[in-house]
Amino acid sequence: MIVGCIVEYLSSYVGEIFLHVKWWDYSNDFLNINGRTCLYYAVMWGALTIPLINYINPFLDKCIDKVIDKVSHAILKFCITSITLFMAFDGILTCYALDSFLIRVADEYNITITGIELAEENNVGEFFSNEKMMMTYPNMIIVNERNEDVYLETVLKDVKNYYYKF
Repeated sequence: MIVGCIVEYLSSYVGEIFLHVKWWDYSNDFLNINGRTCLYYAVMWGALTIPLINYINPFLDKCIDKVIDKVSHAILKFCITSITLFMAFDGILTCYALDSFLIRVADEYNITITGIELAEENNVGEFFSNEKMMMTYPNMIIVNERNEDVYLETVLKDVKNYYYKF
């Protein structure tokens, strides 16, 4: 429960400090910590760890043991290195896409974001359009220079989310 809470808090903090976005805001929830985590989700993270530790982890350990017995260490090393490099590349690409998206939105809708400077137009919009980014991050919140939350779904009204709100 505590580890999940810490990961959630740090993820939110890193997103807000380095990427200038909020993926969630628990400010109105009971016993929240800076709106980044709260008691309800801490309990939920704790409850999710029970089946993870009791069922999923032992199953994965057995699968890994079978793979280790049948595959050479060179192939395992190659696979782990490839997956690590892919994850690093994906993380860097995600940060680049988010940064380009925020610059584009800030420029198009005249939003001033602390720490983000408007740059020349780049071709990233071809691959990471407003529609694609809003589908990927439907609840994204930008923190403007006055430390106010700007909900992107209210700014990009013409972009439809892929899910229904109940």
